[in-house]
Amino acid sequence: MSPRLQHTETIGFRQEVVRLQAMLKAAMTVATIASRRPAHLLSRLNTVLAGRGGAGFTTCCAALFETNGRVAIADAGYSETALTLTPGDRVAFVSDGVIEARSAAGELYGFDRMRDLSARTAAEIAETARKFGQQDDISVITVQCAIKEATYAA
Repeated sequence: MSPRLQHTETIGFRQEVVRLQAMLKAAMTVATIASRRPAHLLSRLNTVLAGRGGAGFTTCCAALFETNGRVAIADAGYSETALTLTPGDRVAFVSDGVIEARSAAGELYGFDRMRDLSARTAAEIAETARKFGQQDDISVITVQCAIKEATYAA
């Protein structure tokens, strides 16, 4: 089975957030059994969880990593993107707390700066956002491709 990555960020009141996160974890476990496609998984999650979030809301992305380097990534809008990683390539998943970090002058960190940082480690990305003026919680996950070429003895 290929490795899967799911990341969720839930906003709301503390008790509701804990309850919703527990529901998400259980629903995601069941949904991954039913589907290998990240967009389908997120659609199923939405069907199961719609209207159960109380006053909060959840954003989510899911990624399927294949052993051949192919990656399928979907966001909570269910759009799915496919790419192929080669050894050494890195993918960075960040929450809005990085993109929306705001300097003392009110300038957003933004997507262009994040693109420049995307090859860095999760710790470096989080620390850069914090120093820039992070005001929201931050989630950063980086995944580096470590595929090795198959060799066959003759």
